[in-house]
This record gives sequence, structure tokens and C-alpha cells, in this order.
Amino acid sequence: MEKYCLCSECNNNTGAWYGNDYSLISHVIHCTLENPLPENIHGIGIKEVYPLHFIKQVLSVFCSINNFDDPRIEVLGNFVLNKTEMGLDKTKHKICMYFTKSHFMKYAPLSVILKMNDLTWESIAISEITAYVYRCFQAIIEDREKPRFEKMVDGI
Repeated sequence: MEKYCLCSECNNNTGAWYGNDYSLISHVIHCTLENPLPENIHGIGIKEVYPLHFIKQVLSVFCSINNFDDPRIEVLGNFVLNKTEMGLDKTKHKICMYFTKSHFMKYAPLSVILKMNDLTWESIAISEITAYVYRCFQAIIEDREKPRFEKMVDGI
């Protein structure tokens, strides 16, 4: 079975830049899932870790499983490979995550969900990563003025 992967240079860079924070956060979440916090504790803090490094490591996996020419993915790749960049356009990209004890693994490249709004369609490209202890969804929001599906229908 083939596995998705980054080129060796990108893999080495992202692993060196972001891997330690990703591993630390993953370990803390694993321990928390296995040993639940007392009910009077409503959160945990992790010192000397950079959450953006964790997010960029997750985004690097999304770039890897969506390894085809697409300017929307290229934006994510450029964001991940620029160590100093800190912002991503939240109107076009959304990352959702929750913790899971499931040992299922799933790497699903982009697919499209269509949502009907009155007489128009809204398209959202979705990609998914599931690997113990996380389940992550990446959503790429299409141009709100004229979604890609409407462009196709215009030609009919």
C-alpha cells in the first residue's frame, strides 16, 4: 500500500522545525486521554511549547495527502515552509480538530461538500486526517461570490 509523503527536504525541515512541539502536545493529550483529569480541573497548560508549530506540522500532513497541483494547497505549503509566517486567511481555510481514543487511521485527500443556500450552492473542499490521538479536518472555503459549482452550471 502506498503512503503519502513529503519530499525528503520538506520532511526534514518540517520535522526539525515543528516535530518536537507536535510530539510533546501529542504525548500530553495521550496521557490526558488515558488518565482523565479530576472534574475540578477544566484545562491543562503546556509550558515551552509553540501551538503554531503543532498546527504547521498538521498542515504539512494535509499538504502531503493533497499532493497535486492546486493553488489552494500551495498556499498552505508556503505557510508551512515559512518558519516566520504566523497568519492564515481564516475566511478561506479552516482547521477543525478533536481528540479521539480511536486507533483508526484515515488519510483522505480533498473531496467536495455542496451546501444549498436558497437557490445557490456553496462548495467546501474537505480533507481529513485521523490518527490516534487526533481527528483533523481541513476545509477550504471557495469564493463566496461565485462558487466553483455555479461556474460549472453557467456553462450548461
